[in-house]
Amino acid sequence: MLAVARKKLPSFSNVRLEKADCFNLPYENNSFDTVFMANLLHIIPEPENAVTEATRVLKDNGRLIALSFTTEGMTFLNKLKMGYRYLRTYGKPPADGQQLTVEGARMMMESRSLTVITAELIGHNVKAVFVIARGNGEV
Repeated sequence: MLAVARKKLPSFSNVRLEKADCFNLPYENNSFDTVFMANLLHIIPEPENAVTEATRVLKDNGRLIALSFTTEGMTFLNKLKMGYRYLRTYGKPPADGQQLTVEGARMMMESRSLTVITAELIGHNVKAVFVIARGNGEV
């Protein structure tokens, strides 16, 4: 994913792409204007802890943007199709993965002192939870 992103963002000098442990980020407090989490919260154990860590590294009024797949709002047939594609491509899903919902994501952000700007379900056949939240300098 990083290699693809680097190919698409070569001219953005203000964007840094790195791989890091979402539970123990190697950055100082208040380091980033924006933290973007893609396809993460639904596959890790205790995603609340990853949100807490992201909040720690956000500057005052920084943005946390999260996008994560969900089966919320999907038809039974589309769930079966997605499950088949996932198994064929990636194998067995992570044991610690969980169903992320719009309301669950909203509560996760708000319980970490983030102000939710938007929390919505996006997509047609395959769905994702999309959240933008703003930090307020508290962890």
